[in-house]
Amino acid sequence: MVEIKRHIEKSADLKPCRSGLITIVIYALSILLFLMTFELLIRSKALPSYWYEMAENVAKVETLDALFVGSSRVAAAIDVSIFQEKLSDKTGKRINVLNLGIGYSTPMEHFLGLRNLWEKYPGNLNNCIVLIEVLMGLPTHNTSWVNKCYPELIVPLLEISDLPALMKSELEFEIKARLLSDFLFRKSDFWIRRKFLREWTINRGKEVVLKFFSMLGVESARKIKADISEKGGIRVDDDFMKTARKRAIDFSEKNMKNQSPIRNWDAIPIGLIVKFVQSRGGQVVFYHIPISSTFAAIYETETRRGDIKFFNL
Repeated sequence: MVEIKRHIEKSADLKPCRSGLITIVIYALSILLFLMTFELLIRSKALPSYWYEMAENVAKVETLDALFVGSSRVAAAIDVSIFQEKLSDKTGKRINVLNLGIGYSTPMEHFLGLRNLWEKYPGNLNNCIVLIEVLMGLPTHNTSWVNKCYPELIVPLLEISDLPALMKSELEFEIKARLLSDFLFRKSDFWIRRKFLREWTINRGKEVVLKFFSMLGVESARKIKADISEKGGIRVDDDFMKTARKRAIDFSEKNMKNQSPIRNWDAIPIGLIVKFVQSRGGQVVFYHIPISSTFAAIYETETRRGDIKFFNL
């Protein structure tokens, strides 16, 4: 009888534990079911191809003759349709050109993107020309794998073989950890496109709010300032122009201090791009892109003039 009583008491003690465990399992399964449903919903929608994914989709079926790579300056300043039209008229044949310039991108990301593109579709990139911007006669010497403002740009471009070098880079541990987690979940459309989905949701929400206020006749709603920190755009209001000028001056002054000569072009990402493209039968063309006098001052120092002379030897 004593043993039976102890067994009953022990079973009674375990009931709350089992109940709590069952509750946790139910919650976990519910969350998992929600995420799976959301993932399937996203995959059922034809989300737009993005950056080098778009280039790969084109290269699957067409020959690529020229690729512009670079920063947001390239994305904003290069009109591919006009370039394509003029080049087609000059050569007498249809020319396919893509603008792969994008804000917050780095030369290392473009190197990885071009590498993947050539490895997957070498037949459609025969004699392809890669055009790289130069500022005041000098291309960017940025050696970082990512821009800290948008590190996740690199994730779709990474291969498993890239991870050791990425982990050994000078990136902060927090960024490395985030990139590693993104890479592990790269097959999830929801995970990889979460920033795109967030921006799309926010922008759609803004549109709905503006339409609602417009219907109510509240004209001041049209003066709501746009957030260009991530999506981009143009603002010309006085407050923003003052802020933009100050940032530009601060940026130039910072980059004019403690400059070091640049001589190791073959070992940095721009050099890697040149060597890789040429090794695959392509060509690299450097072209000048205009910049403001504030930014031009960065390249007018004695150190940078020496770099420009060395690069153009």
